Amino acid sequence: MSVRTGSSSLLFIPLWIPLLLAAVPTGLLWRADRRAARREHAGHCPHCGYDRTGLATTAKCPECGRG
Repeated sequence: MSVRTGSSSLLFIPLWIPLLLAAVPTGLLWRADRRAARREHAGHCPHCGYDRTGLATTAKCPECGRG
């Protein structure tokens, strides 16, 4: 909704719109971070989820080649 006052206009934006625009990406990033932490804690590769049981902690993942 906009209101015209003299030579300028005001634009009113409900507060839930910017809140939603900030909350959705934040929630998705938080979920991805929690998933990676859970996999790593369970002995899985944080990137692809491959079970790293029996591998050295410094060894690269044989499935994806990362950490």
